[in-house]
Amino acid sequence: MSDVDYDTDVENGIIHATFTISSSASVPCMVTADVVGSYTATDEYGDKQTEQTGLGFKIARGSNLDNSATNALALINAQDEAELELYINIPTRYDNEIGEDVVIDIEGIDVQVTEVEDATDNEYLLPDAYEIDGLAISTPEVGYGFQVTGTITNKTDHRWSSIEIGFLAIDADNNPYRFFWVEEGSAYSGYATTVSEAEYIKPDSSGELVYGEQDAAYRYNPEDNYSAVTLDSSQVFSIDKVASVEVQYARATFDDEDDSDE
Repeated sequence: MSDVDYDTDVENGIIHATFTISSSASVPCMVTADVVGSYTATDEYGDKQTEQTGLGFKIARGSNLDNSATNALALINAQDEAELELYINIPTRYDNEIGEDVVIDIEGIDVQVTEVEDATDNEYLLPDAYEIDGLAISTPEVGYGFQVTGTITNKTDHRWSSIEIGFLAIDADNNPYRFFWVEEGSAYSGYATTVSEAEYIKPDSSGELVYGEQDAAYRYNPEDNYSAVTLDSSQVFSIDKVASVEVQYARATFDDEDDSDE
């Protein structure tokens, strides 16, 4: 485990943390790690104490998984490493004196591996298990948001009855594209993601990725947000701000039929 580098963007309420998890195992592994922030607090006697709090995040780049939680998960190849980038929500705590939540000034971040599991037969795939060509980003014919199409090649020894690829939108500054929406009178922010799918692909064969689904697609509808006084057009989703996409995860459903004699 490497040291954790991080920087804090108070204006947007985000901590960007990077660290590397290594595996010396002879098989692919699923690694779980706790992400904890330390800060200074004043106790009831007026003394300063170092406290810790779990850090939740919305996006983890480099994990090969679909995860956002307080535990960092990573799928790592045998004797390899994963460089993770976490986009963490700056934590808050309730201040009894002023009667409201206040931002916690994080002074350090610690990551500790808590579990390592054999991931040889895991449904999530490592990047060397597939190849994607001809990626194209466009607006869905129905609905809102964005879709990603292309050709995916099966580089494993297994048949895939289905394959699901989760894509993360990247902006012109090579950061995950973050946008805002309004729900029940309050403004929220999140990162633009989408899913593409293909079916029935044999080893060394290819299939066409088609639009799968947009999680909470209503968030991507700009018309629902323009009327909100808390947002303007620069904050709501715009496909013009999607400079590229990267694979967040690949998840396959395997067909148990042996394909070795074909």
